[in-house]
Amino acid sequence: MTTPLRMRPSQLARRLDVSPDVVYAWIRRGVLPADCIERDGRHIFISIAKFTKFAESGGLEGSYLLRRQVPVLDEASRALEQITAFLNELR
Repeated sequence: MTTPLRMRPSQLARRLDVSPDVVYAWIRRGVLPADCIERDGRHIFISIAKFTKFAESGGLEGSYLLRRQVPVLDEASRALEQITAFLNELR
C-alpha cells in the first residue's frame, strides 16, 4: 500500500486510532503547525511529509501533551503510540 501525500483529518484520526474531533482540535488550537495544514476550498488536508517531520521531532509531545489536562493525556498518549507506529510503517 502506498502512503498518500496528504490526508483528511478524519483519515489521519483513523490511522492514529483517535477521534476525528481530536485532530480537528489540534488544528483549531494550533497544535499542528500551519505548514502541515493544506486547504483546498472548504476541505482541510494534512501533509503527511510535514506531519511526519513534526511528529518525529517530538512536536506533539511538546505542544500538546505538556499543555493539556490529565483527562486528555490518555487519548493523547494513545495517539502518540499510533503516530510512532504510523511513522514506522513509512520507513
